[in-house]
Amino acid sequence: MQLQQGRLKLEVPLVGDPSKGILLYSEAQCNHLNESLRNCGISFDDNVVRTTLEEPGCEKFFIYDFEIESTSFSDNLLLAIRHFLYAIQRDPRLIPHFLKSTVIVHTATCFSKEVVSCHRSIPVAAICFGNIQGGVFINHWEVSYRNRDECKGRGTNDVEIRVDFLYDQNEVIKISFKDRERNTRTGVNRNVGNRRIVHYQVTVRLNYIRRIIVDNAISDENGRDRTRFHFELNCPVVIRRGFVNNNNNNRGNGVDNVQYYRHREINRGRSAGETSHMLAISDSPVFTIELDESLLDETIYAILSRLRIRSGISIEFASLHLVDKLYSASKCLYGCWTNQENDNVNAVTELSDDTMRRFLEETIRKKDVDPAERSPVDIVRERKFSLLYLIECLISRGAVFKDQLLLYKTIWINFLKLIHFCYLEAREACLCALERLITMIDERKRLGSVMKAFTNEYRIQRKCDAKSALSWQEITDGYRKVRKLVITQSRIIYAVPEVIMANRVLRKHDHDGTRMIRVNFRDDDNQIMRTNKTSANLIDLTLKKHMHDGLKIAGRNFGYLGNSNSQMRDSGAYFLEKYSRMQKEEYKEKHGRDPPCTWQPKIDKARGMLGKFTEVESVPKLMARLGQCFTQTRIVDAPVQRDNYLTTYDFIGGSNKKGNMYTFTDGVGMISKDLAVKVAKEMRLDKCVPSCFQFRFRGMKGVVAVDPVLDDIFLWADKFNIEPPQMEFGSWDVKLVFRPSQIKFKARRTTLESLEVVKYSAPVPVSLNKPFICILDQVSEMQSYDCHLRVTNHIEELVDNQLRGMARTMLREHDCRNKLKELPRRIDISSLSTVAGFQLSTEPFFRSLIRASIKFTITKQMRKQQIQIPCDKGRTMFGVVDETGQLQYGQIFVQYTENINLKAPPPNASRKILTGKVLITKNPCIVAGDVRMFTAVDVPALHHLCDVVVFPMHGPRPHPDEMAGSDLDGDEYAVIWDEDLFLDHNEEPFDYTAEKPECKAINEETLSDDMIDFYIKYITQDSVGTISNSFLFQADLYGIKSEVCQRLAVKISQAVDFTKTGLPPAPLVKDWTIDENSGKEIPPEKNERQPDFHFGNDYDPTYRSPRLMGRIYREFKAIQDVLKLSEDIDEGDKIECDKCLIVDGWTAYEKTAEDQLAKYKGRLRAFMENYGIKTEGEIFSGCISEIRNRISDRDQDDMSLYNTTEVIEKK
Repeated sequence: MQLQQGRLKLEVPLVGDPSKGILLYSEAQCNHLNESLRNCGISFDDNVVRTTLEEPGCEKFFIYDFEIESTSFSDNLLLAIRHFLYAIQRDPRLIPHFLKSTVIVHTATCFSKEVVSCHRSIPVAAICFGNIQGGVFINHWEVSYRNRDECKGRGTNDVEIRVDFLYDQNEVIKISFKDRERNTRTGVNRNVGNRRIVHYQVTVRLNYIRRIIVDNAISDENGRDRTRFHFELNCPVVIRRGFVNNNNNNRGNGVDNVQYYRHREINRGRSAGETSHMLAISDSPVFTIELDESLLDETIYAILSRLRIRSGISIEFASLHLVDKLYSASKCLYGCWTNQENDNVNAVTELSDDTMRRFLEETIRKKDVDPAERSPVDIVRERKFSLLYLIECLISRGAVFKDQLLLYKTIWINFLKLIHFCYLEAREACLCALERLITMIDERKRLGSVMKAFTNEYRIQRKCDAKSALSWQEITDGYRKVRKLVITQSRIIYAVPEVIMANRVLRKHDHDGTRMIRVNFRDDDNQIMRTNKTSANLIDLTLKKHMHDGLKIAGRNFGYLGNSNSQMRDSGAYFLEKYSRMQKEEYKEKHGRDPPCTWQPKIDKARGMLGKFTEVESVPKLMARLGQCFTQTRIVDAPVQRDNYLTTYDFIGGSNKKGNMYTFTDGVGMISKDLAVKVAKEMRLDKCVPSCFQFRFRGMKGVVAVDPVLDDIFLWADKFNIEPPQMEFGSWDVKLVFRPSQIKFKARRTTLESLEVVKYSAPVPVSLNKPFICILDQVSEMQSYDCHLRVTNHIEELVDNQLRGMARTMLREHDCRNKLKELPRRIDISSLSTVAGFQLSTEPFFRSLIRASIKFTITKQMRKQQIQIPCDKGRTMFGVVDETGQLQYGQIFVQYTENINLKAPPPNASRKILTGKVLITKNPCIVAGDVRMFTAVDVPALHHLCDVVVFPMHGPRPHPDEMAGSDLDGDEYAVIWDEDLFLDHNEEPFDYTAEKPECKAINEETLSDDMIDFYIKYITQDSVGTISNSFLFQADLYGIKSEVCQRLAVKISQAVDFTKTGLPPAPLVKDWTIDENSGKEIPPEKNERQPDFHFGNDYDPTYRSPRLMGRIYREFKAIQDVLKLSEDIDEGDKIECDKCLIVDGWTAYEKTAEDQLAKYKGRLRAFMENYGIKTEGEIFSGCISEIRNRISDRDQDDMSLYNTTEVIEKK
């Protein structure tokens, strides 16, 4: 029989002083494993290599690598490991729990390759939620039916826990059990208050699983040789609770029709009537399934095999002692000495607690403050908040932190004493060390002792003289340090303070970084809350609680202030301190009690100072206008007086379907060359003077384009001493000219005003995305065969050019070296010159870096399909208007900087003026008419404008409005002059006129509540992404001009305008309908299946798209498959050493080199297994196609407490 081969490793904690017998424990456990493997018929190489694994701030481990062989791992692997775990339990040396080892089986060859879709209805003895600390499983909640007295008289099905392992589904683990509870839901045939059977589901998605730890050597009063699966999760399990629907259509066939709802806790423990605290579940990183003792090893092995193959995660085996620290709804186990632990999760940081109050008074002292900075009282308050925030930040990390420091008062006091000492010795280093400690916990590092990790990190930070505060240069550049919370339905997670570009509100109302908080609302899995996944009721409950009542952070009360439009789309908001300490004292003195949660004088005052918003016609529009103040901007120190800016008129004409006239200058104004030069200088753009600035100024927004006429008028008037007309404007020195369309609200006027810059014009590349490709493909097909052939062939040629470029990096030495220089500079490529004999394009290691880079690009293209347009054939540009009036309808003016690498092109940079046909669209484009053809002409009077597209101010309809209903207030346009992508003619533009909502007078007394209600309405009804995807799918299947796509286009427009109008689109139609006029069948708006080019839910029905996007996707997919095949072939190739690299005398260093290589391999392998990274090349190149334990799927997502790729880069 052919032997099966594999690899496992023994990982032994190296805690404490090695001279005190720790090495004896390590060697003893290695010997136990040797003996267990041999006794069970598993052979291994006697030359077991021992290496040391250590990460900064983490526990050290001895690693013993075993190359093993067996006739059948299915028969003896679990048996051998069980014998080993029993052996270390019974070792006469009484090995401490924190020194017990872990057996890690990573290679898939140790497991069965048999494909099994599921293991259903596996009996479970208990499920637990807890934390693994020092070889101990700390059990915070358990659901079981071991109480036999309680189970008497109940049916077997009512006292069972079953688990389904569903390997072909996203929710790979599904636990089901029942309980007898009081019904709290009202409805048809429901008697509220009666006890009835409640159904529970506890599910784990595949991407939640971080580690799998198996303990198959449990023997106690509940049975022998039992097995527990411990799953360390990236986020909490999903709990659903439901009742049998009495209107059951399945009645009589033995199937219950249960209607489930998301729930936050489980109303059952070891006995009926016990209810978990929701933090017992959400704060516990480990979910445990204790299998019934009747389950055979054969089944357990089959389950582990499928979990290993599906997840790619190593299976670990360890003997974990179980300790009960149950956390019920009525009894909190943390901070019991405060007597507030049941009412406040941050009870230990309350200033009413004597321990915390004394700690702050002794640590942050007025005498340590430099009075020359600013008010000492203000500085002390800031420092107290900053320190307290970081401590609460640690507490929000859940059981990982709490189990070590909040169970016993003496340990907590020792931790505070440690912080006190470090803070007084080096305040900045202490704060940096606390921030690093939080990040290390987020990285799920195996810290061991939190206090020890903090001490080590403090020494490092102090040695390098780290600074927590921003530098003067960063503050000058407009950056601020802002604290952020992530609120889910079950917990509040504090994020480490992060540096962002400031906005107007931060600059005016948060001078020290402690008065405002950024908040993001998320589901427990870090994704945006959606009603189809999280019930609307739970979203409403979560948001209302925190937005109406506010938040208490580090001793201060914060309330909802507002949000930018992009923040709202991302479920984010800003919270401001509700009242000052003095205001609170005055209120208490006047009313004899603490202020209610609705009292927020500072928030009301802040909104009033930002502008006069109550004249706006509706709450949604008010919030959109207020949102302008939250846009991240850089304020420019080039102030203008009131005489230096004015408001002129808009150019209007034509009319939409509502009869309202179009505005051709919607959102665009003018700026003098003189002020533009000052702004550019302040922004340190060297000699570059951008032609256009996107801005915020008082209550105005939009763009201003450079117009030298303003400077000419001033010089002319000054030369001839001409007085300005006082009734119109007070000075000829006009720096800024605004238009009524740019005025969104009235703001307070000051003597000097400064421009706030959002963005400026510069050379920017352009690419084709999926909607753009869809329009080009289908519109060209509608127009002519030749047009379609030319356009599609050219797009495929662009794809081929991109692929050929990748191929050149693998084949040509020069291209290979250039690509390697673009990757993270871990190796000096220039020193490995060809003259010295280095051929990197054929060297296996460097080829692996190139291959990883190509694989990463291919994967990204399969997801996004962003086909790059050559920089001499297209650009992305701001749109502005022709102030000279020379451009006619259908004409544009475009001048661009030829060198796209110049992000701040100087005046002498080479430029080119376009003439002839040009294709333009605005992203996102939707319907056929959104991509349009224009004629570029040369207008000498516009030569001062560069890297912008200039539209005419004449015509039946503004050209920007013809493209996806856009305007000129900062929208960016894709401008392409590649003739092979041109359409024959323009399609009819779509009418995007929005329905005007009913005007409702703003009630200032209920304004905050009204704003919060609309915010919640938006979060629960936002559907832009869903409708856009449906449009793309249905356009691919039924055509972009089909009736269903026309209806979807209207709904997309309504969804985009939802933030301003407050009117959400109707839900997508899910059934086929009959058109009343034509009698034709209309497909459902909600797609029934998805094309193969879409990266979404892998379990939705998929079809092979015959259109261009499908062909492009499959071309990339084919290249990906070839890369995978080449990787497999290269792995089998034997690498021979180049004899030119052999130097006389090398054997003297052979042993040292082998030891270092073994250590390197051990650390690299552990790292790859932790993150699920496939190859060494991916790590070194930074081009990681798939990270299993990625913190967030979106690195720009606000939920990203840190960036996973950056973590890997540091390691």
